[in-house]
Amino acid sequence: MYGRLTRPLSARARRRGRQWLAVRDGERIVEVGPGPGRTFHALLRENPTGWTEALEPAAAMRARTRRRAARAAHRRYQIRDGRATALPWPPGCVDALFSAYVYDLLPAARLPHALADVRRVLRPTGRAVFVAMAPPSTLAGHVWGAAARWLPPLLGGSRPLPLADALHAAGLSTTRTTTVSQAGFPSQIIAARPHTSN
Repeated sequence: MYGRLTRPLSARARRRGRQWLAVRDGERIVEVGPGPGRTFHALLRENPTGWTEALEPAAAMRARTRRRAARAAHRRYQIRDGRATALPWPPGCVDALFSAYVYDLLPAARLPHALADVRRVLRPTGRAVFVAMAPPSTLAGHVWGAAARWLPPLLGGSRPLPLADALHAAGLSTTRTTTVSQAGFPSQIIAARPHTSN
């Protein structure tokens, strides 16, 4: 049910975010929270000689992701049980990380640690793309914001989040950002890289 409700609101932003990730075949790619696996399947097509992993806490979603991944022409992937608050990879091993509507689910107190963990696993030259519910700037956006506040299950718990500031505090520099609206639902797409010292 959740997927059927949210796909008409988020498919455009997810697709744009994946394009921004700009996968280069042969990389180590991670998706945190693949849900039913649509984006993960697309990442597998774009990275046939690399290694692609998904981290998903819900058993039902892992099963759906596995079914979609089985359609890929290769088996260079892994689907793991795990959460955004405890990434299982060693430091500096991930080329690119994608996550859509996951970090805007986290309690505010846990967000800094979760984003710092993204910084930890990325290579110094790595990159990350986040898609999340955007702070509202239109009447329709304010309606969705009220729905997120008063009816959290409707949107799976997503809420408007000033993500760019939190990324900066975690050691990630924003390189590109935009807002995409679908059926009036505002999504922010943020590309980020680890801070570099000059």
